[in-house]
Amino acid sequence: MLIFGQRLAIWLLNDGNAPKKLNEAKRAKVAKCSESMWKLTYYTTAQVWILTIGYHETWFTNRSEYFEGWPNQELKLPLMLYYLCQCGFYIYSIAALLTWETRRKDFFIMMSHHIVTVLLIGFSYITRFEITDGRCPCKYLNCAMVVR
Repeated sequence: MLIFGQRLAIWLLNDGNAPKKLNEAKRAKVAKCSESMWKLTYYTTAQVWILTIGYHETWFTNRSEYFEGWPNQELKLPLMLYYLCQCGFYIYSIAALLTWETRRKDFFIMMSHHIVTVLLIGFSYITRFEITDGRCPCKYLNCAMVVR
């Protein structure tokens, strides 16, 4: 995915041409664009997945059922797997920020965002607030980052 993302980023940033050499500024834009495309791909897949899971739940179309039976609501396997994957992705994001992603001026903001997100996912899982947690608007942030 990374090589495809880099090639696509080069193609997009150069109006369909592939130059032989990239200057430093263009290289930084390619890195940022390919990282944003990776995140957009992940968040699009995660959004389709949670919509598919939610479609088969009664609370998906009836908001009055969100808290019905709380705190003893049954957590079905697909939703539990989604939770684990989301938490795993944000833990991976912390490691990626520390090791190989490009450091930007918002590094500490993004790091705190990922740490708080892991804590919130864990807290909502422990306190049985799973159903209300699946609709985070920040999933659309990476779409805006690619367009920007």
